Amino acid sequence: MLPLRRTAAVGVISALIAIAGACGPSGGAAANAPAGGVVSPAIAGAPAGATAALAATARQLVGDFGAQAGIVIAIPGRSTPLFAAGADEPFIAASLYKLAVLLRVEGLVERGALSYGDTITIEDVDVTVDGSNEYPGTVLTIDEALEEMITYSDNGAALALVRVYGAAATNAALEAAGVHGFHVAENGDEDNIVTARALGTFF
Repeated sequence: MLPLRRTAAVGVISALIAIAGACGPSGGAAANAPAGGVVSPAIAGAPAGATAALAATARQLVGDFGAQAGIVIAIPGRSTPLFAAGADEPFIAASLYKLAVLLRVEGLVERGALSYGDTITIEDVDVTVDGSNEYPGTVLTIDEALEEMITYSDNGAALALVRVYGAAATNAALEAAGVHGFHVAENGDEDNIVTARALGTFF
């Protein structure tokens, strides 16, 4: 279980991105993928045509956006999305990879392999030109590092957690959780990649 304060922060993120995929296309994705889209049967209890109207609105928004998008609109607990288009197209994840890191570290805490009171040190290699709030040499508790990474999208804390707890192990944790189509770069030749369906599954 995620601590309540981080659950709230992630909830805000989900409202922004869970239905829209990620930031920017990867090299292999097709342009403007959601031209059609798959519409599920009508929502139970909703007026007739509500799902179709939702899908039409989603298509209109994508058309107005004028760029590539992956969309999954779903109700938590239901396996079939209400609407999906370009759901499995890979996108550059940008800071969304931090959600994968959150899953990995919280899993270690749940298993007792790690404590929120344990510490991690930000090193020179973790600090980026933009998006890093902490100086090299800063020591954070795991709790503080997760808070910095999710609430403030701090790159230093995120990259330190990946460095210590492993990109490959993070990818294995995603697969074990049934989150497919989400990949954290394991070397300098890779990008962080995610699909809209993966984000929907995550949330």
